[in-house]
Amino acid sequence: MRPRLSAWPLALALVFSSLLLVPASPAAAADVPGLVPAGVSVDWPAQTITLTWGEPASPGAGPVTAFEVRLDSGVWTVLSPTTHTHTFTDVSLADHGVAVHARNALGAGPQTLVLVEKPVPSAPTAVSAEVVSGTAARLHWAPPAEDRGLPVTGYRVRTPACVTCPPDSGWRPLLPATQRSYEFTGLIAGARATFEVQALNAAGAGLPGYAEATPRGLPTAPTNVRAERSGAQLRDVKVDWALPIDPGGDAVPQVRLDDGAWIAVPEAGAGDAYPLTYTFPQQSPEAHTVAVRYVNSFGTGPEASAQAAGLAGSTPPRDLFHAIAPWGDVGVGWQPPATPGPGPMRYLVRLDGQTFGSTGLTGVWISGLAPGSSHVVTVVAVNGTGLESAPATIGFTVPGGPDPSPPSAAAPPAAPRVTDVAPGAVGGKRSARARWRPPAAVPGAPVTGYRVFARRIAPGGRLLATRRSKSLGPRQRSVSMTLPKGRWVFQVQARNRAGWSELSARSTPVRPR
Repeated sequence: MRPRLSAWPLALALVFSSLLLVPASPAAAADVPGLVPAGVSVDWPAQTITLTWGEPASPGAGPVTAFEVRLDSGVWTVLSPTTHTHTFTDVSLADHGVAVHARNALGAGPQTLVLVEKPVPSAPTAVSAEVVSGTAARLHWAPPAEDRGLPVTGYRVRTPACVTCPPDSGWRPLLPATQRSYEFTGLIAGARATFEVQALNAAGAGLPGYAEATPRGLPTAPTNVRAERSGAQLRDVKVDWALPIDPGGDAVPQVRLDDGAWIAVPEAGAGDAYPLTYTFPQQSPEAHTVAVRYVNSFGTGPEASAQAAGLAGSTPPRDLFHAIAPWGDVGVGWQPPATPGPGPMRYLVRLDGQTFGSTGLTGVWISGLAPGSSHVVTVVAVNGTGLESAPATIGFTVPGGPDPSPPSAAAPPAAPRVTDVAPGAVGGKRSARARWRPPAAVPGAPVTGYRVFARRIAPGGRLLATRRSKSLGPRQRSVSMTLPKGRWVFQVQARNRAGWSELSARSTPVRPR
């Protein structure tokens, strides 16, 4: 084993090494002196190596006549048999080998070789590295425990075998002996780097000390940020995103709606699942901007944002119309909005400014209106967002007010009778036809016209919709009406100068085609 030799000046301790033997020839091995035990002490400031030795293990065939010593591969120096120490002077600050052997009349015995290492310092102590930013780290150290008697003259640092470091990753310029740290810049964020530091003295560079660090800086911006409406009536605002290209280590995402406060979402940063999400519940219908950023121990990274569209109500209902039933009820109907918007549609109906009701159908019946009274009906469409459209309005007057003409002696005709109903011909518009028989004549008041009502009914007989024909002549006995799908029945009224008859009984149901 090669000895680690003390570098203290005028050291008294002897450090024994393993012995390198150079034996005599086999025939004379028992005749020459045996191996000489030896050691050295070193005074590097004085540049001396002192070799000290004892008697050989065996004197051989005769007494020892001399001891011989040499430094490295120099010449042998012959010393008296009573001398047991020798000092080599002006020794260079390098590795050396010092040898000694004993000699008698028959020759020199095997040599003892003591190896002496050059007095470079030991490794710096307390070596550590701290992260400064995403591209920089600072190396720290303390002086070496041993300087071998030669004071430290400086330090050198590098990033050894660092494939992710910049091109100048060799030794940095020599640092003064008083320096205890060095900042490496131009590193790759997220890539672990190894740093090396060595102390130097007059003999050269000592053993290295190492430390590692992974540069981490501010997080970069989140990626793939998206915002959308969700939830009941689309009032929630949901944002999702993917991780930053460089989170900077232990970063936590934060989200913000418009100019509100930032909200930390630590659970959203767990793992690398995509997408990461957060929902702002029950927001106003206007458009909203959502921002996402990441924060770590170095600070706050840049934000990325997206916009959730505002909500829009539907356009107003179209083509309002009204119809007066013979029994005095008023039907008000309409067509759906041209642009309905998302979700199911419903309608709010107001009569003369007061709420009348809400329906998912495109029409309502209003009863209990006084004959001759005038009214205004307003219909507002409400889509799945809960927003109301602009109103659509229709006005009407209920017939049956005071008749300014003198009463007539004639009576209205009896009700006609529907005799036959049938679907329309194949290939044309969807329709159905009704035939009727005229009522018995009223003396002095012949029938002057007819009108026909088509009524859509549910399977239980409930009235769903009504269509009325135009006024028909007194000789007409049938009419064909264009109608939507469904089950329809017909009723007919006759008129003379005294007024309208009662409605005929309902016909059998028919399905238009």
